[in-house]
Amino acid sequence: MKKIAIFVIIVTVVFIGTLPAQGMGFGVKGGLNMAKFTGADVKEMTDGGLDEKYLTAFSVGGFVTFPLGSSLTLRPEVLFTQNGARYEGSEEGVEAKISMKMSWLDIPVLAVFNLGNIGIFAGPYFDLFLSGKTKLEASYQGQSFDEEEDIKSEEIKSLLYGIIFGAAYGITDNIDIEVRYSQGLNSFDKEPDNYDSTYGAYEESDVKPSMIQLFVNFYLKK
Repeated sequence: MKKIAIFVIIVTVVFIGTLPAQGMGFGVKGGLNMAKFTGADVKEMTDGGLDEKYLTAFSVGGFVTFPLGSSLTLRPEVLFTQNGARYEGSEEGVEAKISMKMSWLDIPVLAVFNLGNIGIFAGPYFDLFLSGKTKLEASYQGQSFDEEEDIKSEEIKSLLYGIIFGAAYGITDNIDIEVRYSQGLNSFDKEPDNYDSTYGAYEESDVKPSMIQLFVNFYLKK
């Protein structure tokens, strides 16, 4: 799947390079992310007494638009994006908070269908891992414990991919408000998880990123 994702990126870059510059627009954007994890291994964690909470993070970057017709636009983006998850819980008097935040070079390629001031869009995204950090806070009978640890690149897959869909509303000629949902399609964890006795091998962990995102888009040229 990684080879397929890389092939799709190359084809997309080549295709964008063939598009005419006439009518091209560009701008900058920034927004808020409400992030969490999905997958079978997340359910096992929450079944163990931890409650999943949304992790607040952000995205910032730029985009380019290419008209493909009277109502259709191609919009590649390059963003610095943070995602992750947060968990809280207590058991036998121990209060615990766990958070995991990761930073990525995020490359969505979106097809936008324009209906007046409203734009409806969908498309794939590709993420390249930059850095990350886990944080543990625990307390028991008045004693507290805090620990932070960097996430190493060898622990995380270097390339993630997924899908995005959402909608935008133009509040002025050059400013859009946008809401989108992104869902990862491959697990970010390199380490195998459960041992499958049937096949005599470890199964790949099933933990995928997902986010609800709110953006403000500023068109410098439309």
